Amino acid sequence: MRVMRTVSALIKIYYIDTNICIFYMRNPQGAVAKKLNSIPTELIKIPAIVKGELLVGAEKSKRHDETLAQTLAFCEPYEIVPFEDSMLRTYARIRAALERSGQKIGYNDTLIAATVLALNGTLVTNNVSEFARIDGLQCEDWTA
Repeated sequence: MRVMRTVSALIKIYYIDTNICIFYMRNPQGAVAKKLNSIPTELIKIPAIVKGELLVGAEKSKRHDETLAQTLAFCEPYEIVPFEDSMLRTYARIRAALERSGQKIGYNDTLIAATVLALNGTLVTNNVSEFARIDGLQCEDWTA
C-alpha cells in the first residue's frame, strides 16, 4: 500500500468511474475512448465498486451474455483496486462530512471517492458536480 501511495504522489493515477466505462463501451471510437487509450494502461485503475456496478448492469441487461462479455473484456487490462481496511477512515471522514453538510451522495460513490482519495489518485467521472462536494478529491471529466 505504501508503494502505491508513493507512486501515486509522483505519477498521476486515474481511477475511472462507472459512467466513464459506459461512455467507452457505448462508443469505443469516441472522445472518452481516445483519451483512455492515450494513457498507459498501468496508470488507469478501476475501483472494485465500479466493476461491481458494471456487473450489476450486465446482470440486468436484456442482452446479458453480450453485455457481460463486453464488461469483462473492458475491465481485463486494468487493475481492479479493492476497497481495503486502510480506506475505511477516509470513507468515514467523507461520509460524516457530507452528512453534516446535508450534501450526501450515493453510498457507492462515497466508496469510490474514498478509494481514490486514500490512494491520492484522480477520479475520472462525468459526475463532477456530485464528487466536487468531497474536499481534496481531484476529478476530471473526459466527456467535456
